[in-house]
Amino acid sequence: MTTTPHTARSTAAVNNEVGAEVRAWMGRLGFRQKHLAEVLDVSQTAISQRLNGKVTFGIDELQIISTWFGITLGDLLGSGVLNAKNPRPHVEGGDSGAELLLLDLNQQPFD
Repeated sequence: MTTTPHTARSTAAVNNEVGAEVRAWMGRLGFRQKHLAEVLDVSQTAISQRLNGKVTFGIDELQIISTWFGITLGDLLGSGVLNAKNPRPHVEGGDSGAELLLLDLNQQPFD
C-alpha cells in the first residue's frame, strides 16, 4: 500500500502559518527572537528556523509561548490554522487495508 501526499496543505505550509502567527504576536507584544529563545531555552537560530517554517514548533513549545504571551493557544495559532482541514491522503492499491483508510475511522461492526 502506498500513499501519496494529497493534502490541501503541506506540513511546510502549516509550519509557515504557525511561524507567521507567532511572529505577529511577537510584534504586537514587542518581543524579539532572543526573548523567545530564552523562554524556550533554545538558540536564537532555532527560533529563527521555527518562525520561518523550516522546523516545526512542538505543541509543548506553543503552549509555553501562549502562556508567556498571556493568551490562549487558540489565540496564538489563529482561526486559520485551527479551523483548517486536511483531507485524508489518497491511497493507491486495492488491498483491504487501503480501502479501510477511506472509511470512517469510527467503524461499527457489520451485521
